[in-house]
Amino acid sequence: MPFRRSVPSLLLIVLGVLAARPAAAAPRPVEMPRSHLTWREPWGDPGAATTITRACSDTSTADTLYLTIEAPPHHLPFVGISGALLFEPMQGDTLDPYWHLEHGDDNSGSLLVDFDFLVRGGSTYPWQTLVTGMVGYTRSAGRGRLDFSADVPRERTLTLYPGQSYLCVRVALRHKARFASGCAKPVRITWVGGRIRSWRPGSESMAFALGPLRSVSANAPRGGVPRRRTGLAVETWVPQYAPPSRATLANRNALLRDPPPPAPGSE
Repeated sequence: MPFRRSVPSLLLIVLGVLAARPAAAAPRPVEMPRSHLTWREPWGDPGAATTITRACSDTSTADTLYLTIEAPPHHLPFVGISGALLFEPMQGDTLDPYWHLEHGDDNSGSLLVDFDFLVRGGSTYPWQTLVTGMVGYTRSAGRGRLDFSADVPRERTLTLYPGQSYLCVRVALRHKARFASGCAKPVRITWVGGRIRSWRPGSESMAFALGPLRSVSANAPRGGVPRRRTGLAVETWVPQYAPPSRATLANRNALLRDPPPPAPGSE
C-alpha cells in the first residue's frame, strides 16, 4: 500500500525545517566615534589649545571653539550629529551676565554657532551640502548649556573614513566692553555628550566615546577649573534634535514624549 502524506503533514515538516534554521544575526554596531573640543584650531592642528587667557577688553576679536569627531575604525555613512556643551564657573561662583547668551537676554548676540565653514588644517567636515542646524542655549543651577544638532538629506550623505577627523561645529564667543569683567572670570567648557546618526544597519544612532580632549578652560587659576559633577539633566540628557533655548530643561519631558520632527530629507 503506497504511503501518502497529507498536505497538513507536509506543511508541518516545512515549518519545522524553517524553524530549525538559526535566525539572522542582528547587525553589529561599529565602534563609537570620539569627540574632541579645542580652542583656536581644530583638534590635531597646530595652535589647538585646551586652555586660554581671554583678551576680553579687545572687542574686535572673538574666542573660537572647534568641535571635532574622530571616525571609528569602520566606514560610517553620516546623516547627522547632536550634542551639548556645558559652561561651568568656579565652584561656589555663578555665571556672570556675560554668559546670559540667550536670545533677548543681557548678552544676546555674543554667541555664534555655525556648521558651514571653510576647511581648516588637516580637518574636513562630514557633509557636502548646507545642513539643517538647530541651536539652543539655557542656564540652570549656575551653569549654562548649549545644545546643537545638524542633519543632512540622506541623498547627500558622506561616508566617514577610519582614522579621519571631521570638523562639525564652530562656536565663537565675542567680546563686549560692558561685560569684560565677566568674560575674564574662570570658566570650564565641556562637551558632555552627543550622538552620531547614520543609515548603517545597527549604527543608526551612536553615542560618542568622549575623548580625552573634551573639556577646555579659560582664564584658569593655578590648579585649573574643576568639573562640578551633579548627574542632573543639565549635563546628562542629550536630545536628538536641539530644542529652542530654555526648552532644553523646562520642557524636557514633553520633548522626550513628542520630539521635534526631523529635518526635511534627514530620514
